[in-house]
Amino acid sequence: MILGIDPGAKPGFALLRSADPSAGLVYVGREPPELGRHGHFTAIVERPELRPVPPGVRRKINPNAIVTLAFTAGEIAGRIAARADCVSMSAIAPRTWKGQVAKAAMLNRIRSRYHECELGLSDDEIDAIGIAAFGFGIDWVRGPW
Repeated sequence: MILGIDPGAKPGFALLRSADPSAGLVYVGREPPELGRHGHFTAIVERPELRPVPPGVRRKINPNAIVTLAFTAGEIAGRIAARADCVSMSAIAPRTWKGQVAKAAMLNRIRSRYHECELGLSDDEIDAIGIAAFGFGIDWVRGPW
């Protein structure tokens, strides 16, 4: 199983058994699942990063917000990795799993594969599903999704 973690302002967690949309989604929520109930798992946390901007172009986001987000990601990763049932932990950059695809388009791709996403989940929870599915080999940039 793979636990996808989006460490946004209100983190999202998604535990997938497989990439199969009909049977793969075990848990999605704002708090980590009670993982001991589900056996061993691999965790993948999104690693916040600042993208380069050309000289003279103003950043859309305050760099201090990214530093805070990175701190949150590290804290969450440390808590999860310390668990006996976590067999491995990795961190991936957003562009690794979703390329340069616009946020709205990526959310729609994930929703189209995992219909549970229609149930009022936050963007961070939906991204967590996308991160976990990426761990199972789903290519959200090239498809098919």
